[in-house]
Amino acid sequence: MKTTRRNLLKMAAGSAGALLAAPGFVRAQQMFDKPPVGGAQAANAGGSERVVIIGGGWGGLSVARALKQLRPGTSVLVIEQNPLFMSCPMSNLFLGNVLHLEDLQFSYASLGAHGIAFAQERVTGIDRGASRVETTGGTFEYDLLVLSPGIDYIWDSVPGLWEGRFDIPIAFKPGAEHLHLKQTIEAFQGGTFVLTIPEAPIRCPPGPYERIAMIAYNFKKRGLKAKLIALDANAKPMSKGPGFLGAYDELYKDIVEYLPNHKVESVDHEKKLIRHSFGEIRYDAANVIPAMQAATIVRTAGIGERWAEINPADFSAKADPRVFLVGDVIGGQPFPKSGFMANTIGKVVAKHVAARLDGKGGDPLVPSNVCYSMVDGDQGGRSIWVSHAFAWNATEKRYDSEQKVDLKASHDNADSGYKWARSVWSEMLG
Repeated sequence: MKTTRRNLLKMAAGSAGALLAAPGFVRAQQMFDKPPVGGAQAANAGGSERVVIIGGGWGGLSVARALKQLRPGTSVLVIEQNPLFMSCPMSNLFLGNVLHLEDLQFSYASLGAHGIAFAQERVTGIDRGASRVETTGGTFEYDLLVLSPGIDYIWDSVPGLWEGRFDIPIAFKPGAEHLHLKQTIEAFQGGTFVLTIPEAPIRCPPGPYERIAMIAYNFKKRGLKAKLIALDANAKPMSKGPGFLGAYDELYKDIVEYLPNHKVESVDHEKKLIRHSFGEIRYDAANVIPAMQAATIVRTAGIGERWAEINPADFSAKADPRVFLVGDVIGGQPFPKSGFMANTIGKVVAKHVAARLDGKGGDPLVPSNVCYSMVDGDQGGRSIWVSHAFAWNATEKRYDSEQKVDLKASHDNADSGYKWARSVWSEMLG
């Protein structure tokens, strides 16, 4: 039986409104009781060591769940500013009207049942000398710190975008941005829709290209007279290029116009004008994606600049061996910035953190990656995929990678993609 939206809804049931009502969530808060700002050390009822994880996404949750299984007595705290988890992987299906928003949202309440503390706060600083995380609601001290805060945008990479941010959505951070883009797409009744793609590296390299397909699918199903012009600063798609370009040609030939080597130079949201390396284009609606960098806390804490460097053998930060890095923030490695990459790195980091707490030096461990990309939504949709296998090169102290792809869009691939997403969501939040 094919995996459908109805199956996914079962996973999402109870996400909205359940967070504060769950007894397990309340108990988890008490395990890492917050002192007043500037006050005494946080309580440590859950164990003799305290591990604080910044970021409640694919990476941070994977560390938390895996570490608690490895060392049940360790106090584990996840700090996340959003009240609900939303999955960026699969979110383009929301834009294509294949999935609903509630299919992608889940409560953090289940963490309490696994002995994991949760603080819905915004991190304002990290005092590495005092081993303390400062938040809008208090301070938390740690023995080891895990950073998985995701990305921020480099706003000045597209002059005019900051001024036009309320008119032009980006939607590479989960939550309100996706609602902004969905509203923009649904309000669009035809004409020219422009989607721009920055130079690599960015979060989810296949994401913009899947988004092109799903927005075009939305337009096609609605019968709009529309042109979706994709301005890509790269010479070709960053991932699964032949599969995406083949799908555009097969399914959306009259809608999608893909233009490589077109770097955006500026945007004027009042004139609805985008200037690029070959001229300018007027639009009726746009999705402008700027260059990206690690979340700001990485720089303010002195852990990295645009991205953060790791000691590859154990994923600790080069700037501080008591800080471990997970997911999109990592630079200088052959790891794509994908959700599943963060998930498998999270499990690897959990083992390294456990070894460090046990006073042992962990051997290099190998993550993996797979990414499914939908190209249409009919009858459950069709998908292509890419996978990466990594091997530790002991001689050169680095990771080697090998890539495999299936560029033939199929319903079977889509079915595997739905099952994959449900499995990881359940693993992190079930």
